Amino acid sequence: MKIKPILLLIATVLISCAKQGFPPGGPEDRTPPEIVRTQPLQGQTLVPTGREVDIWFSKGVRPSALSDAVFFSPHPGEGVVFKWSGRRLRIRFPKPFPDSTTVVVTLGTGIQDYRGNAMKSTFTLAFSTGPVLDQGRIRGKVHGTGSALGLDVWAYVLRTGSVPDPRRTEPDYAVQCQATGEFAFSHLSPGGYRIYAVRDRLRDRLYQPDEDEIGVPFRDVVLSPADQYADSISFRMTREDTLGPSLVRAAAPDRERMVLLYSESIVLRDPWYGMLRIEGSDSGLFKTAYVDPSNPRQLCILTRAQQPNKKYVLFIRGLKDSADNPPDTSTQKIQLEGSGRPDTTLPRLTAIQPKPGDLSVDVAGALRLVFDEPMDSTGSRSGIVLSDSAGRPLECKFRWDTPASVDLTPKASMQSRHRYTLAVRNPLADAFGHAVMDTVIRFRTLNTDTLSEISGTLGDWKAVSAGTLVVSIRQTEGPDRVYRQTLPKPGPYRFKGILPGRYLLECYRDRDGNGQYSNGNVFPYQPSEQFAVYPDTIAVRSRWPNEGNNLVLP
Repeated sequence: MKIKPILLLIATVLISCAKQGFPPGGPEDRTPPEIVRTQPLQGQTLVPTGREVDIWFSKGVRPSALSDAVFFSPHPGEGVVFKWSGRRLRIRFPKPFPDSTTVVVTLGTGIQDYRGNAMKSTFTLAFSTGPVLDQGRIRGKVHGTGSALGLDVWAYVLRTGSVPDPRRTEPDYAVQCQATGEFAFSHLSPGGYRIYAVRDRLRDRLYQPDEDEIGVPFRDVVLSPADQYADSISFRMTREDTLGPSLVRAAAPDRERMVLLYSESIVLRDPWYGMLRIEGSDSGLFKTAYVDPSNPRQLCILTRAQQPNKKYVLFIRGLKDSADNPPDTSTQKIQLEGSGRPDTTLPRLTAIQPKPGDLSVDVAGALRLVFDEPMDSTGSRSGIVLSDSAGRPLECKFRWDTPASVDLTPKASMQSRHRYTLAVRNPLADAFGHAVMDTVIRFRTLNTDTLSEISGTLGDWKAVSAGTLVVSIRQTEGPDRVYRQTLPKPGPYRFKGILPGRYLLECYRDRDGNGQYSNGNVFPYQPSEQFAVYPDTIAVRSRWPNEGNNLVLP
């Protein structure tokens, strides 16, 4: 009997429908692996010195992740063997541990299951081959890294006659951070410790300055039998800059300027004239020098009239980069050819603060103009004019921090919610007599009725270093506004007249007095500066002061 085509089609559709259901595999697995059991037990004492360690996981994990995320103390030496049986990991050591020793096995957040789910936090198994288990603990946090999963924290025992060098020596103890940056060492013996946070990209448990980021502590930790706990050890990560700036190009663009371009941002020692010298009898050639505010890699030197095609040899000393590294020796002596060309370009603005059309300018705020050429500041008062909506000029104070950049501040505060105009015009001219092109910037001041304040107290009960306290609040939403204050000693602070929003509160002790947070050095060792971060953002509402935001330096 023949089956009609229409019946065959219906049967095919019904069979197909009968197979429908959930897609193969089910919901995506997002559960991280956990440790469910160990042998020896957590905290067990009198463990045989040659005992293997067994660890059972809640699910299968990638064996390839173990070697980079399992740490031992004391270090058992080379030849540790990892052997799997189902979800059980057996660890065999190349030699027995010493008698009466606390052994710590740490499994870090770099351990993942087969779907890439990482352990939520570091797991530490501690046992002792003697009757006593060490109880020392160090806890802290790495700040400002986003997710810190897989970030290492290393501890070195401070021993008489030796200095820990993470470039050459593996740590005595190691843990990995949680995603939020918290870390904890446990079961440490009494003694001194130096702690580093390291993003160990090569996973070789050595710090590579050219590869790794590092956090340097502001102090070492000492645990004693009477005080076995240390909390609030904080780090900021940085990539160490160990190379000085190198010269990329040296030229004289016209007869009254020389320009040196370096490979990175540079800092000019003040006073500038102590760093520049010229070979021969042209000792009076230099007029001034400054770092270009439009390009901090560039050193601009103003000169008297150069001799065309003459070979000038410049000697430079005292120039450094932002990490205090001097230029390499090959760039201390620079040769360039003098120019006979006059400058013919008109000066132009490269940066303006406030931005044109800004609707929330501080009523007392400083205004800033940056030019692409050195300017003649004598034309400031008539060439840079701030006026209100009725065209009335406001008296301002001018401060030229470089020949190409000026800050102006109204002597009397501007009015709230008013429109203002900043005009840049002739007779303002560059150092070569060329008048600036007329430019008009219009903006509006903010509504002071919406402003509020944040206040609290800064504490530093241990006072491990000297220096003023620099406290700042940074708006975390909308425009990136930062307010700063400097206090001579711990005590109350208050930020008045700030915009509503959410703010991050921070403080550091400016030990070296340079006005910037210093990250410290690994070798030669230099501790970082103390700092503290408020544990949560601070919400500020209009006309509703937020008080009692107290912060204590660790």
